[in-house]
Order: sequence, then structure tokens, then C-alpha cells
Amino acid sequence: CPLLRVVEQYGLLVSIVSNLTPEDLFSLAAASKSIYKAIFSGKASMPNILSKMPCAGRGLHIRRINHVRSPVTLRPRCLGFDICGAMRGTVETHPCVKCQLNTCDECRIHCVFNSTVEPEEEPDELPTYSGFVLLSPHDMGILTPAHLMLPGENPKTLVPYHDKGFLDSPWITTEFVNPESVDEILDFDLARGPLRLANDSNARHPSSIIKAFWHYTEERKLKMCDDCREVQQVGDFHPQQHKCACTLREHVLGQWTCVECFQKE
Repeated sequence: CPLLRVVEQYGLLVSIVSNLTPEDLFSLAAASKSIYKAIFSGKASMPNILSKMPCAGRGLHIRRINHVRSPVTLRPRCLGFDICGAMRGTVETHPCVKCQLNTCDECRIHCVFNSTVEPEEEPDELPTYSGFVLLSPHDMGILTPAHLMLPGENPKTLVPYHDKGFLDSPWITTEFVNPESVDEILDFDLARGPLRLANDSNARHPSSIIKAFWHYTEERKLKMCDDCREVQQVGDFHPQQHKCACTLREHVLGQWTCVECFQKE
């Protein structure tokens, strides 16, 4: 079989794999038992072969389905950051810790994903950043320290500003809320109770900013923190005996997880 002779040569196989999607690779491997064995010859061969593949762009595809850009971020001057790393060689890429597929920084899960930026029009202005919380559908403003006249990073180059700065209220809401520090959100110990940062006792709780995280943080404490609680079944959960000590930084950003695997959780 000519195809079998080709895939048996490692150099040719790597050249082929580097231009395939995961679906294409597994379709090729399913052509025959001999071809499957030639491609995946041992336990270590599958991670090795998968590491040669480019990011398939699945994360951005899921984002485009879940995220709804507001009219503010659809203005002509707004630039999108939703470009897969396979199209931009400078984007950091690593295997997903769960599925082992190569995943670029734009296709991995972020707590705050900077989706667009509107460049400044005047020299004394700052860019306008916008983005989404996890897979929440509504975008919100992202402020840098410079926007709040605080010391710190002042990004003037138009690069993604993920998981940094301060979150402003969603663009679609008319409710005024104080900006929330992304670092404080990421490092909040969820064992303390529901995610809450604003000190204003008159503020509606959860605020429109914090509410975007609640679907993940509050569900996680009830259903998804088996390792932290050392509980194997949800039915064994006793709030007084087991407390989740997770932070978003540790459990979302602490490991390189693709959006697809995160969504399956």
C-alpha cells in the first residue's frame, strides 16, 4: 500500500501531520489497522504526533458561537484579537492538559478574554479594550491601570490584554458599577463564600461584573471540586465538613486547558 509506506517514514508522517486537523489525522489512522499502527506505534507516539499538529482553532470557533459582541465593539475602528495561533506564529501554543491537542493562547480558556481593542484617536488617549468572562455571552470593558490613573502597565502596543487590568460593566447594561480588579477576582479564595469584591453595601449583589463568573464559581463549589474537597460523589458533600479552597487563577489559568475541554466540564 503506497499510503502505508509513506506514513511508515517518520519525516514524511510529521510533514503530513503538521498540515492536518485532529479529525483528518484520526480519519487517516482509521483507514486500516496497519496505517493506525504505523501512526500510533506505541504509548508515547500519540502525544508525540499530536504535538506536531497546529492548533485547530476550536477554541475560537466555540467563542464565536457563545460570545455576542455589542454594538460598541462592532464599530469600524475596532480590531479583533480572535485570530488562531496557527495563523500567527508568534502566539504561544502548548498541548491541552486534558486532550493533549496543541492549543494556542487564543484557543485556551481565559478568565478574561480580551476580544477587541479600539485604538486611540489622539496621542493623549488610550486604547479601548473589551472582552468576555470565561464563556459568558456579553462583552464588557477592560481597563488598564492607566485608564484609572494608577501606576502600572500602560499597553500602547495593540496586543491581547488577557486576564489583566480591571473589568468595567457589560456594554449592554445601563447599571453603573465600580470597576473590579481582575487580579483580585482571580485570587479570591472561594472558600470564603460566594465571589464578591465590591465593598459598597448599597451595590446590588452580585454586580453585573461578578455575576458573569458565578455560573462557574458557584457551580464549581457544589459539583466540580472533587480534588479540593477530596469527595468523590456530589451526594457526599457536607458544607460544614468540606470547603473549596480554589482560586480561579489556580484552577483555570494554572493549567493550559483548551476551551473545548473547559466547556465539557
